[in-house]
Amino acid sequence: MGLVSSALRLRFRTHFIRSNGFSLAILPAFNVCFQPFIMLEKIIRRPEALRRHQAAPLRKQREEFLAHLARAGRSRVKLRDASTYIVQFVVRANFRRMRRIDLSEIRCSAEKWRKRNPTHPAGAQARKHYLRYAKAWLKFHDKLTEPLKWNDPKDRRVAAFAEHLRVELGFASRTIQSRIWELNCFLKWLEERHLLLTQITTAEVEKYIDSKAATGWCGSTVAAHTQNLKVFFRFAERRRWCRKGLSAGIFGPILDRRNNVRKGPSWVDVRRLIDSVGTDNPNDLRARAVLLLLTMYALRASEVYKLNLADVNLDENLLTIRRSKNRLVQRFNLLPEVHVALQAYMRKGRPNSRCPRLFLTLKRPYGPIQQASLYNITKNRMLKLGIVSVTYGPHSLRHACATHLLVSGTPVGKVASLLGHNTTRYIGQYVKHSVDQLRVVSDFSLKGLHAAI
Repeated sequence: MGLVSSALRLRFRTHFIRSNGFSLAILPAFNVCFQPFIMLEKIIRRPEALRRHQAAPLRKQREEFLAHLARAGRSRVKLRDASTYIVQFVVRANFRRMRRIDLSEIRCSAEKWRKRNPTHPAGAQARKHYLRYAKAWLKFHDKLTEPLKWNDPKDRRVAAFAEHLRVELGFASRTIQSRIWELNCFLKWLEERHLLLTQITTAEVEKYIDSKAATGWCGSTVAAHTQNLKVFFRFAERRRWCRKGLSAGIFGPILDRRNNVRKGPSWVDVRRLIDSVGTDNPNDLRARAVLLLLTMYALRASEVYKLNLADVNLDENLLTIRRSKNRLVQRFNLLPEVHVALQAYMRKGRPNSRCPRLFLTLKRPYGPIQQASLYNITKNRMLKLGIVSVTYGPHSLRHACATHLLVSGTPVGKVASLLGHNTTRYIGQYVKHSVDQLRVVSDFSLKGLHAAI
């Protein structure tokens, strides 16, 4: 009976297309548009639950979202959960027609829904899923009104400054986002005190800097934040947004550059970190490949998670790196240890996906990992081993590699080239050790690599 009805529907669609003068080439696309509501029937098995899902408002919009999740690789169980939470949201929020809605209204409906059974042990977790699926459904239909993110321009002045950083100064997107966040914080501080940018003096800027230091910011962070404000005020002076000469009167804290503190772990701890990673499961295979790239080539986190499959040529033993700050493209020989780790990950650990990125998530729907994932890979494993370091992110391994190369007697120019710098002026931050330490020459596995730079 099902085959007969399918054949009849196909004949009707073909007759309709021909009678209206359309080409049969559009038949596949027409089938998708003409497809009856079948998503709920596929994922809901209980008859009473199916009738409840079918009777809820906005069935078409709900099934379109479920079809989108199915194309992304979500399992039947996940699709059923998504459908259940969305139905609950539609009912609790009295959502009879598609309209724009903000986060406060969604949270209010989630709280009412949670109170239906406040003693349930999974109440907090269920509320989290309720919010997640409701926001995803509304965002899919472009009906969610979201507040500006921390790194979105607050107004036209911030947007103009971001364009200045991108076009004139050539900053990387991640750096621009950080500068936007800092500027948004400063402008919000001015608004709370009813101060105008055109009227402030250096005294107000110093009060703001002191307020940041009072919240627990370290001296280097305050100094960097102050320097970023100077750059903004130079730009604002040219646009006549503030008093002329204001940037010249802004000074941050004076830092002691003579300290001998490493920002990264010792090389012994770096080797201990790499050797502790197993090769038994996809998570370990991915972590080992990531840690070796961060360590042996002193890469930034953004340069690792943006690697594509085409950038790793195992046959020719080449690794292509696209620098995130100066857009420089470099090619390195793959070290034997790195070659083995990448080969094992690509054959046994990487999910089968059409995504061009090298490092992917390990759960469906597969997609590229983000910078936060690299931070978790590095920090969690360092803390588990009890490794002592000033910082625990991926950048700490970049510092560890650069410091070890300099202590091993590697020429500063070659270290700068490995780090992706055009000059040696930025290498000074890694040279924080005595002359006697720098005279020590030890055997280092990257010396063969430098010949290829």
